[in-house]
Amino acid sequence: MRVEGRVLLIIHDNYQEGNVFPLGQGYLAAILRDAGANVSVYCMDVFHYTNEQLADYLFNNEFDLIGVGFMAPRFKRTIVELSRVISVHKKMHGLF
Repeated sequence: MRVEGRVLLIIHDNYQEGNVFPLGQGYLAAILRDAGANVSVYCMDVFHYTNEQLADYLFNNEFDLIGVGFMAPRFKRTIVELSRVISVHKKMHGLF
């Protein structure tokens, strides 16, 4: 099966110094690329990017699909605000 379009996988910041790239998102990126998707990964965790930097990145790029993986204990602390940033991006680009 062929997949077309631009996909962004976001790895949120876990606020730790020792960071490891999440294996699940690595597998997902590889499968999507093998299927033909143009996959980008925005790793907030390693580089400690802020939500404002993510908003700027989203403003300057368009994606057909945005995926976010997270650990449940971090949901309220990080993912709620991260989801708001993504929603604002979608509205600005007329995606909903």
